[in-house]
Amino acid sequence: MPTELIVTASPLLEKVTRIMREHIGRKNSLTAGELFKKVYGTIINEYKAFFYYCNLQRAMTSLRKHSDCFIVSEKIKGTSQLSYYVVKTYDEADQYCKRVDKKIKGMHKIKEKCIEAVDKQKWKNL
Repeated sequence: MPTELIVTASPLLEKVTRIMREHIGRKNSLTAGELFKKVYGTIINEYKAFFYYCNLQRAMTSLRKHSDCFIVSEKIKGTSQLSYYVVKTYDEADQYCKRVDKKIKGMHKIKEKCIEAVDKQKWKNL
């Protein structure tokens, strides 16, 4: 069974949606750590934390694709931390779309590099 189907059928989606009802718009954002703690509580084992964080990421992706709960993330200025919130304004949506466009541009560069690796037979340099 595809992973997305498992996540989609999970009560995790409902929990994240309930939590995010309190975090609509950038001014009501919460940090990744705060969201994680609200969803899972405190996790001592770093391997479990990583696994749970990956599940949380998949849940948010699924919510973006299949629900009205469109959660965006952005870096908190001056830190390496992320904040999360449900997009509310056109300005927030525009900033998110610009980040997506930048990622798409980067993916196109990687595609070009892949073709170049074949064209120039770069595997011979290994």
